[in-house]
Amino acid sequence: MLYKWKSNLRHSRRSEVDYGRLRFRVAENLDRSDSELRSMSEDLIGECRGKQELTRPQLLLGLELGALAIQRTFGFLPHDVQVLAATESARGRIVEMKTGEGKTVVAALTAYLLGLFGQGVHVATTNDYLAERDCKLVSPFFDRLGMKVGLLERTGADRRNREANACDVTYGPGYQFGFDFLIDQITLRRAEEGGLGRTLLDSLNDHDLTEQLIQVRGHGCTVIDEADSVLIDEATTPLILSGGLPKIADPQPYVLAKRVVEQLEAGSHFDFGPARQIYFTERGKQLILDAIERHARLPLDRPWINYIENALRAKFFFHRDEHYVVLEGKIRIVDQFTGRIFDDRTWQHGLQQAVEAKEGLTIYAPTASQARITRQRYYQKYKRLTGMSGTVLEVASEFGHVYRARVVSIPTHVPCKRKVLPTRFFRDWETKLASLSADVQQRHSRGQPILIGTRTIRESCRVVESLSRCGIQATLLNGVQDAEEAEIVAQAGWRGAVTVATNMAGRGTDIKLGEHVLEAGGLHVIGTEPHSSNRIDQQLIGRCARQGDPGSAQFYVSAEDEFLVTRAPNLSREIARSCDVSGDCRNAFSLSLLKAQRREEQRQFQVRQQLIRQDNWLDEVRRSIAHAH
Repeated sequence: MLYKWKSNLRHSRRSEVDYGRLRFRVAENLDRSDSELRSMSEDLIGECRGKQELTRPQLLLGLELGALAIQRTFGFLPHDVQVLAATESARGRIVEMKTGEGKTVVAALTAYLLGLFGQGVHVATTNDYLAERDCKLVSPFFDRLGMKVGLLERTGADRRNREANACDVTYGPGYQFGFDFLIDQITLRRAEEGGLGRTLLDSLNDHDLTEQLIQVRGHGCTVIDEADSVLIDEATTPLILSGGLPKIADPQPYVLAKRVVEQLEAGSHFDFGPARQIYFTERGKQLILDAIERHARLPLDRPWINYIENALRAKFFFHRDEHYVVLEGKIRIVDQFTGRIFDDRTWQHGLQQAVEAKEGLTIYAPTASQARITRQRYYQKYKRLTGMSGTVLEVASEFGHVYRARVVSIPTHVPCKRKVLPTRFFRDWETKLASLSADVQQRHSRGQPILIGTRTIRESCRVVESLSRCGIQATLLNGVQDAEEAEIVAQAGWRGAVTVATNMAGRGTDIKLGEHVLEAGGLHVIGTEPHSSNRIDQQLIGRCARQGDPGSAQFYVSAEDEFLVTRAPNLSREIARSCDVSGDCRNAFSLSLLKAQRREEQRQFQVRQQLIRQDNWLDEVRRSIAHAH
């Protein structure tokens, strides 16, 4: 059997691997049986168990066995840049690999190398769909190497998650690992509250507390796919575990607050600050005070002004089919980074109830918070943290400061052929949508597949309706029908396909091109609106022109886009002024837009820093209380 190792990688001083020798050893062992491969791997696991680092011979053998298992599982051998990425990841680096370079395979190979230590490896993804997809995909790979792999389920499946964590490698969404940790902390806290007598009684009855914990292996190693999403973007909010069954709340204060807000006028009664702070005028304060005085016996769980502020935020800042959807008479939050709908998430401090009142739904009482932890604090618990993404260099300093992790860049296997066309700017959404639809018509007529990325569910529906009026039937993927996600993504690269998707298609999706698509120019990606972070825009662009295929991308921006209106109002007005009578803008504002996104990214960084400081302050308070007792 002839074997050629695919390589265009020059010698790198970072690498500890002799690629020529590794290629030779893999070629020599291609004819080994599966049982021999498994036996060699189990011997290596026994040799490395309990250690903290791999020797060069152990690393070389681990890469060799991993490459052989990849070939037998997926039908191809990893190329040098994938081996380099796995080597760097196994050393505790965050690696930047461009989209389409095979991060799923690299994550599996990294997890195998780290699994040799026998401490357990957590492979964290951005959502449960990707975790399940990747786990099923790589399970035969780990089985060939004598390692067990498990998959986490959502909170509430404690026994099954305990079994999954007992495996050598565990796949799951990043937030679920954090929630399982919080459940374990509650278990430990209850045991401590039981006192010494309870602990002694449990030991006499052979009740081992560790058998009740979900994360039975602790926090040895973690491999984080889309590391900037899990560790940076989502780290602006802590993980909060609430308990108790939902109870119907007294709706009176929330309904009254909604009615009062309907009487308030911006400028006359209140104003919004740059970070959405609310400032009431004297007239506004008096109107609010009069309302509560007329209802002196109203049952309040918090200051009356908080009800008004939440009702204002619910009216002006939280929009249906953008921040939430209504399913089966209940509010379901839409994740702003992934576009996915979560059944078990709620807003805190009365905001959830304010939105329920706004929509005229049954209002449920807030559930008590049982435990919380920031994502930063949780992931700092791992002895070895590593990960990968296509967009991490821009936040390398934060990775170093918060997680003490270095970022390294991995070259592409073959040169990228992507064409990023200049961003187009428009006065309003309607003008932008008309121009976008005309472009789609022209490309669709020659059979080019098109992926249109929208920021919200509402926008995705508007785009589909506009295309339908042009005679184009588009496939919609926006979280409401996520059960068909795999099928929709699989067909998005077919000739003539038009797919409209929210951020669900922005990360982790690998769109395969169908027949005769290369001649049509490959996949064309259209972004309908800029996000608050340019990294999210780059992830959408990265869906096209993968692994050397042709492809193109272009963004359409209007002065009415939410990011510009709320975060860069001066730029919004400048774009509107520069448009001609048709609503099309001939001036280039790409640099100004990028600067606005950089400012917002810096603001989000400050939010994350404040969250860390708050977490440290709470720790000091807890220690002081414990010391006092």
